[in-house]
Amino acid sequence: MLVQETQQIIKHLALSLQTDAGKFWGAALGSIEDPFAGENLFTVPAAFKSHHLGKTAGAACQTLMANGMFIKNHQAASDHQTDKLPLLPLSTFRWGADAFFCGKSIEKTFLSSGTTQSTRAQSHFSTDGLLLYKMGSLLTFAYVLQSMGFISMKEAIGISWIPSKQVWPQSSLAAMVSWFSEYFNLIYADSGNIPRSNLGNKPVWLFSTAYDLSACALERKLRMPLPKGSIVIETGGMKGRTLDLTRDELYQKVAEAFSITPTDIVSEYGMGELASQAYDWVPRNSSRDNRFLRFPRWVKVFTSEHVDEHPQTSCREEEKSDAGVLSLWDGLRIDYPYVLRTSDLVLGSRQNPEEFIYVKRISHAPLKGCSLKSEELHLEKAGPEILYNDHQVEHLDFSVTYLKGMVERCRKIADQLQSFLTSNKFTSLLKEEFSNHHIGLLAAKDLTCLMPKNEVEFLLAALSSLGISAETIQNLKKGGGFLSEKSGGQPPDLTEILDLVRKALPTYLPKNIPKNWLFIGPSSHSIALIEPIIFAFICGINLEVKLSTRLNSQAISALISFLGTLNASFKKNTKIIQKERLGLNSAINDPLKKILIFGSHETISLLRGLGYSCRGFGNYLSGSFIDGTKKSDIRLLIKDALSLGQQGCFSSRFAFVFLSDANKKALEEVLNHILVAGDKFLKKTPKKNGHEAREDEFFRYIMSLKIDAHWSPDKNILVPILGLKRFKKQFLTSNFPSSAWLSLASYVLPVVVVSNEKGEEPLLTIINALKKNLPDLRRLSCSTPILQELKKSQAKDPIAEDIFLTPVGSANMSDWSGLHQGQPYFSDQLPTAKK
Repeated sequence: MLVQETQQIIKHLALSLQTDAGKFWGAALGSIEDPFAGENLFTVPAAFKSHHLGKTAGAACQTLMANGMFIKNHQAASDHQTDKLPLLPLSTFRWGADAFFCGKSIEKTFLSSGTTQSTRAQSHFSTDGLLLYKMGSLLTFAYVLQSMGFISMKEAIGISWIPSKQVWPQSSLAAMVSWFSEYFNLIYADSGNIPRSNLGNKPVWLFSTAYDLSACALERKLRMPLPKGSIVIETGGMKGRTLDLTRDELYQKVAEAFSITPTDIVSEYGMGELASQAYDWVPRNSSRDNRFLRFPRWVKVFTSEHVDEHPQTSCREEEKSDAGVLSLWDGLRIDYPYVLRTSDLVLGSRQNPEEFIYVKRISHAPLKGCSLKSEELHLEKAGPEILYNDHQVEHLDFSVTYLKGMVERCRKIADQLQSFLTSNKFTSLLKEEFSNHHIGLLAAKDLTCLMPKNEVEFLLAALSSLGISAETIQNLKKGGGFLSEKSGGQPPDLTEILDLVRKALPTYLPKNIPKNWLFIGPSSHSIALIEPIIFAFICGINLEVKLSTRLNSQAISALISFLGTLNASFKKNTKIIQKERLGLNSAINDPLKKILIFGSHETISLLRGLGYSCRGFGNYLSGSFIDGTKKSDIRLLIKDALSLGQQGCFSSRFAFVFLSDANKKALEEVLNHILVAGDKFLKKTPKKNGHEAREDEFFRYIMSLKIDAHWSPDKNILVPILGLKRFKKQFLTSNFPSSAWLSLASYVLPVVVVSNEKGEEPLLTIINALKKNLPDLRRLSCSTPILQELKKSQAKDPIAEDIFLTPVGSANMSDWSGLHQGQPYFSDQLPTAKK
């Protein structure tokens, strides 16, 4: 009865469809009795197929197929059969939603439910595409409700803990629930609220995210008995929030909260990039064994071989043989007629290839540099009870006793730190972390090559980390003369510094430096954590160090243990948080701690907008300007780009290569040097990097549209993907990759060849154009002549004055200044010295 009612609605809606594709699917949907059984609509009639993949999609498909982007073991076919369509990763929707859209015009755009704007995918729908989304959703949902015992639309009373589309205007989930509200009796309610006055004793269906259900059942321990015959539909939606229990355990807790059985809980699986949803349900009072998610029959399901790049988060041993990454062809998604590869690891049914069990999301490369996505945090708006209150926290007490303690710790560090960081044990831990012998060695070398030489330099760098500016330190040097070495070449007596610094502190040092900090490190590598931890040790700061669940850094654990041997207080007051994600009832909500975070700009802004006090360092971009005639500079360019596995916040993302003439032979020579060097650099990297690079193959398509490109050999995808082009002025404004592209691509190094011939654009013209196109550009590593020229002219130019210039080969070297990206670690301001 309920499905028949829905069919009448769909037949009425189908009259609004304007294209042949829409009319075909409208007729198909209106005639379906059971959307999960019967003839597989994956076999598309030829007339529809020719329209569906006609002029708009056909060219895109041809280009993608030419670049090898189709499902494994499938070959490109001239008739564009749907099972030969190109494989398009869902991550494409973060940057290429416009490029791959095949609809007539965009009617509606949904954004993914990630919490940072830069990583939220866009998903466009045409008028027909949106209507088909609505029709398919209604039919599928009605069938599930009917299967669970609901007879008619009047009887089917719903409660939505999903906000309305007015509250979530960019959410496809909210839009879908709003469509339900047009035909079903639906009541919107806040999570945790059941409006009983409107229900009576009729059975209800409750629609909610798994997170809201778990928060009510586990954290708030609410008990909300539902009328007999009621069901709960959960949509997943944990979004980086993890639980220490299985789904069966969660269902048991939810069942207890609502006085229902686990078989009264239905799981829904969907995403804004699709137009269809999968559901799992079982007959009432039966076992949950063999409970699988199923899409309606107009969706084709594929699973592909998966190599998990993080073994510690792999699925169970018994799952490995059957687990794979889910790919889908959704017949209703006429605006993107591609096989879409998700980021979800699923376990297929041995009996039915169209059924699957969701296992987990596969790990993805983070934004390059010292970044952490806010999806890795459980972010809630801070209430008054958890807001950081500077009047209640403990601050550093800059007394003579405190300064003497700093000096003593500086002496211990100066005596022993170099030996520890260059030890075989620590270097081996870095090699293991990067899964690459060469990267580990270079990381250790770059870490220590510019380390302070004595306790005085350590002390001054530590003071800089607290907010004393370089200008102030220069004044101290001139005024006190304590840096001038005494007779015999002995280092100065640090006791001379104490009185000078103590007198300077009231004038120059920002007040109220917190003593207790939560340090949230990046998910890319541990190198960025080392200096702040060491300066925290010198400054007497207590730390909780949150390591990303993706980064199990034994190097950081070893460093903290080593510092603990130098100072028992540091060992006592410093701990590592590894397994849990930060969220409610965790360190992130401690009103007595300030947060130091390496994250994306959006993550930091979101934390601050929610009321947390944090010292944040965002993700920036770096590049290189080198002399292409010098092989040594080309080798150093490779080091700048790849010596931290291309994860360093100052690792070069692009290069401008200057040549006396840009002839074909010169181009080939530069290309060959980079490819050979890159091959040596990455040849020992395990499959995890290959996995990430293979997922980025679609970048080849975008690059081929924009750059006259040369690619690395297909036989070795670990070699960096390269694009070379003769420099032209318009290239910088219209064709150069965006900040988002450069941040997301793995092992990609676009190279622009610039002729040094007379009449070429000046260096600053190029930099200014880059800066306008890449607002996050902060550092350039340069060959010596280029560096000298830029330093002479940089002061005259207001646009590029905030770009740091370093010698080529030094991009990832630690400068040990107490600053990161030009700012102190533990102070919100860099004060100007009073003269």
